[in-house]
Amino acid sequence: MRVASQPYLAELAEEFLAGQMTISWADHVQSGLRGETTWIDPTETEPGVDVGMNYKRLLDGAIEIEVVAYGGPGGTGDAIRRVGVVRP
Repeated sequence: MRVASQPYLAELAEEFLAGQMTISWADHVQSGLRGETTWIDPTETEPGVDVGMNYKRLLDGAIEIEVVAYGGPGGTGDAIRRVGVVRP
């Protein structure tokens, strides 16, 4: 099974986190803070991968967003993790 390259996984994780960081704190709360996994179709040079997003409320009310890009389908292969925090 082919696995995605580290630079590709890092790029995906950073793109997904950047997108989540543009959403307001109130909109994150209203969405219910449910984690989700998105399938990214294969490209000419990289296999298909999963990108998971998890949300956690911190004690001060902030929301921690964790994005994990997995090197292969179903959470296999190497993983790159990026974390951001959205404050009220």
